[in-house]
Amino acid sequence: MLKKLFHTRRLLYISSIVLLSACNNEIDVIDVYKETPIIYGLLNAYDSTQYVRVQKAFLGEANALLMAQHPDSLYYDTADVSVTLIKSKNNQVIDSLKLNPTLEILKDEGLFANYPHIMYKSDGMKLLDPNASYSLYFYNKKSGITITAQTPIVKQLTLYPLLPSPLPDPSSTINFASDQPMKISVVAPANGKFLSLTIRMKYIELFVGTSQSQEKTLNYNLPVFVSTNTVGGQIFEYEIYGQAFYQFIGRSVKNDPSIYRESTKFRMDFIFTVGAEEFYTYYLINKPSTSINDNIPDYTNLSSGKGLFSSRSTRIYPDKELNNASRDSLIYGLFTRGLFH
Repeated sequence: MLKKLFHTRRLLYISSIVLLSACNNEIDVIDVYKETPIIYGLLNAYDSTQYVRVQKAFLGEANALLMAQHPDSLYYDTADVSVTLIKSKNNQVIDSLKLNPTLEILKDEGLFANYPHIMYKSDGMKLLDPNASYSLYFYNKKSGITITAQTPIVKQLTLYPLLPSPLPDPSSTINFASDQPMKISVVAPANGKFLSLTIRMKYIELFVGTSQSQEKTLNYNLPVFVSTNTVGGQIFEYEIYGQAFYQFIGRSVKNDPSIYRESTKFRMDFIFTVGAEEFYTYYLINKPSTSINDNIPDYTNLSSGKGLFSSRSTRIYPDKELNNASRDSLIYGLFTRGLFH
C-alpha cells in the first residue's frame, strides 16, 4: 500500500515537469530548489514492526525520467535525517521510538530506481500501544527542516458475537454451495473510519509433464463499509454469495490444459482491514476519477512536504478450506468447470 500511495504522488510531480518542458522550449521551468520530503507511514499496533517511507521530490535540468533512475534523486543520505515516533496519552508525551534505515524490503523494477530501496523501521522489540496516539517527527539536520504529523491508533476489529461465524474455528470449513449468502458481521473498532474485507485465494499450479509448480494468489474484494463516526461499535454485515464468488474465479483464472490445479490445496485467507479517518480521506481524494477534467487536490496531513501519516489494523483468519459441496462446485460448477481437479 505504501508503495502504491507513493508512486501515485511521485508520478504527478514528474508528469508535470515533463509536460511543461514539452509545451514551449523557450520557457525555463527550473526554479530555485525547494526541499520537499515525501513521507508515507501507516502504523499498525498489532504488527511487531512499523515502517515509514521517506523520500524527496526532485527537480533538475536533466531528463526527469533519467534522474528518477538515480537513488540520490529519490533518497536522503541516512546520516542526515532522523525519523522518530512520539507516543502520547492525554496530550502528554510519554515515550519515543526511533526508526532506523533498512534495505530489507525489495522494490519492483520500474520507472524509479529500485536499489537501494530505503525504508525506516522500528526494531520490532516494542509493540505500539493501541490506547495511545503517535506523532511522526522527521528532522533533516543538514537543512534544518522539520516535519510532524499525528494519528490515533485504530483498534482491532472483532466479529459480532451474536451471529456465529465459521472464521474463528480453525477446523471449520466455508460453504459457498448454498443459494443463501454466507454472512459475516463485524464490529467497527474505535478510531476506524472504513472497513474492507479481502478473500485471498491460494492455490498451486502444476505444469503437466514436468515437476515444476508455482504458488498463485487471487484477491476477491468485498465492498468497503464506512462508519458514521470513529467512536467504534457500529455493526456491519458482509453477505458473500457463492455464485458471485465462483464467477469471479471463472473470470480471473485461465483455462489452460497444460496446467493442473488440485482443488484440495485450495485455501482462503479472510483479511479484514480497518483504516483511520485520515487514511480514508486520502483514499477518497486520490481514487481514480471518472472524468478527464477532474484535478486531484493536493492533500497531505503532514505539517509540510507531501504524503500521509495514519494508521490501520488488520485481522486475518487464515487457511480456510471449502466444504465438500463447495469444492465440488469449484470443480464441476458452471463458472469454474475445468479450472480445478
